[in-house]
Amino acid sequence: MKIRSFRTVAAVALVAALVLPALAKGIASPLKLKVGKPAVPVIAGNVVDVPVDVRNRSADPVDETLEVFIDGQASPFATEAISLLGRESTSGTVALPVPPDAAGTTITVVARAGDAVARRTLKVGGSVAGGDPVAGQAIYMSNCSSCHSATKFAGKSPDKLLQVMPKGPGSMPVFTTLTRDDMIDLVAYADSL
Repeated sequence: MKIRSFRTVAAVALVAALVLPALAKGIASPLKLKVGKPAVPVIAGNVVDVPVDVRNRSADPVDETLEVFIDGQASPFATEAISLLGRESTSGTVALPVPPDAAGTTITVVARAGDAVARRTLKVGGSVAGGDPVAGQAIYMSNCSSCHSATKFAGKSPDKLLQVMPKGPGSMPVFTTLTRDDMIDLVAYADSL
């Protein structure tokens, strides 16, 4: 008797393990959302274009409203009606104003359509000692990117970067054409990553 009840329990557990995930997939939203990383640094007080991708995973048409929020604000910054036929996708950018007082913090961009939700947390750079991160990105691309990935700069202290850049440690060349303001712009760019 005990063996039979054990087999019954094992059979029910096996069926549940196989069937429940399939049922959950059928209940899940047919839409898949992705909030991408902006192509330029996110700077306090500026407007940034944030990429948003929407994909219909089902064979059925979907009509929903796409809403994009920052940090759970009451009203979305962007609202768009989307209609996707089976397995179609669409991409676009949403222009989001970055709050001027957000320098040195993070903002969370949330996209929502029907039951589907996607989030991306973005680090907000600000003016480092008066530096311009957008100008710093241009200086980085023309002087530093051939040897250094952008992530190598990310997280470094501004003081450390300002000490290292003028000396050119190790095999790094000294860039005599870079002014102090250029270096401050580079540090502001690194701080925005």
